[in-house]
Amino acid sequence: MLLGKRVKGKMTPEVANATDACVARMAKTAKRFSLGFFGGEPLLAPDLVARVLKTAYNNAPDKKIFTSSITTHRSLPNAEIIKEFADHKLWNYQIT
Repeated sequence: MLLGKRVKGKMTPEVANATDACVARMAKTAKRFSLGFFGGEPLLAPDLVARVLKTAYNNAPDKKIFTSSITTHRSLPNAEIIKEFADHKLWNYQIT
């Protein structure tokens, strides 16, 4: 079943919503929750990274169980995005 028109390099709204719902469900019940962003270049969609990161962080009942990381080969995002990532515990960057 197709969920929407596929645009190269973009996640459809339906897939983004399903991802949010899955991440929220898992974060609510996990004893430990680690979220990693990698593959291709996640910083081409910093808004989506921030969205999923925020969903996971906000749904983790104990913020101490949550960690996250990102692997990138692109230059660092702007200060506003870095702050938003840090506010939701994205503290580990690997630059390849």
